Amino acid sequence: TGEDYCYHTNNPLIYIADEGTNLGECQGDCDSDSDCDGDHLFCFQRGRGSYAPVPGCDGNGIGGKDYCYNPVATTPAPTPAPTPAPTPAPFAPTTAAPTPVPTTAPTPAPTLVPTVEPTPEPTAEPTVTPTETPTVSFAPSTTGPALVNVGDGLSSYNLCQGNCNIDADCAGDLVCFRSDVEGGSVPGCSGVTEGTTNYCFTPTVHTDNLPLILIGNGLDHGSYGECQGDCDSDLDCNGDHLVCFQRDSSSTAPVPGCDGTGVTGEDYCYHTNNPLIYIADEGTNLGECQGDCDSDSDCDGDHLFCFQRGRRSYAPVPGCDGNGISGKDYCYKKCVANGMACSDSSACCSGLCHGDQTCRDALR
Repeated sequence: TGEDYCYHTNNPLIYIADEGTNLGECQGDCDSDSDCDGDHLFCFQRGRGSYAPVPGCDGNGIGGKDYCYNPVATTPAPTPAPTPAPTPAPFAPTTAAPTPVPTTAPTPAPTLVPTVEPTPEPTAEPTVTPTETPTVSFAPSTTGPALVNVGDGLSSYNLCQGNCNIDADCAGDLVCFRSDVEGGSVPGCSGVTEGTTNYCFTPTVHTDNLPLILIGNGLDHGSYGECQGDCDSDLDCNGDHLVCFQRDSSSTAPVPGCDGTGVTGEDYCYHTNNPLIYIADEGTNLGECQGDCDSDSDCDGDHLFCFQRGRRSYAPVPGCDGNGISGKDYCYKKCVANGMACSDSSACCSGLCHGDQTCRDALR
C-alpha cells in the first residue's frame, strides 16, 4: 500500500532540452507555442517546480518544465445517445452445452462470475427530475484550444490558459477575459470555464470589441479614441458618443464594449448611445442628456426636466452616460407614479426612470 510503480504508456512526457524547438506532442522544454511543431500543438506552461498534469500526456516529467500538448484531442467527447434497449447481461453457462434459447428462470447453482445487475428499461422521453450528479454542458464553441486552468501566480499565460488577473499576465497581445460564472465560455476557446477562473484570449477577433490600450496620461482633450486611456473626463475622448469610464485606483472593472482589463485603476473612453452632451451655457430647446439647462423650460419635451447638479459636481444624470462637464446641468426623463403601477419601484416610483415602458406610461 502506498508504493508507486512504473507502467507502460504511449504518451509519456519526454524532456528533449531547455528552450527546445520543433517539439512534438508531450515533448519539452518549450517556452512558447512557436516551439511546438504542429498547427494543433500549444505549450503547456507549468510553474516553477510544478508537476501539474499535462493534458493528453502521462507521467510527471521534470518539475517546472513545460511540454507541448494537443488541446483539441483533450476536449471531452459528447455523451452518446442512450440505446433504445439495454444490452442483455452476460451469464456463465451452468450446463454442459448452452441452451438454444436463454432461460428466464434462475440457475440452480451460482454462476462462475458475478452476475451483472440489469439496467432499468430506458424511458422513451427524458426524465423530468435532474440526475444526482449534474452533467457538464459544454460551450457551443468546439474550435480553438481547450480552456485549461494551469494555476495561480504564473509569470505568463498562453491562449485559453488561466488563472490570469490582469492583461499583463497574458503572453504577447493576449488579454485577460474576466469570468464570473461556472460553465461559461471564452471567445475563441473550446470547453467551459472552471469556477471564476479568468483566461487569456485573443481580443477583437471573436468579439468585434477593441482591446483596452493605455496610450498615456494627461494628454490633451480629444486625444483618446474608443477603449483608449488614461482619460480624466469626457472631454478627453475623441468622438460625440465617446465618454470616459471612471474606475477606482484598484479597480479592473469591465469597460463596456472593450476587451480585457487594461491597467488597474486607469480610465478608458467607451462608446454609448446616451452620452452627456454640452451644447452651451443657458441652452434652450435641449434634448435628452443635453445641457447646460437652468430650468425645466430649457428642455424640449413634455417629459424632459432639468437635472440640477451642484457647483463642480459630477453627479450621475439618470438615463445618461459619462460625467459631462462638472457643475453643468442636463435634461433627463422623469416620471411619477400618478397612482399607476410601476414595474420598478426603486426607479419609477421614487421619481426617476429611463427606458421602462410601464414607467413611461406614468410620465408626467
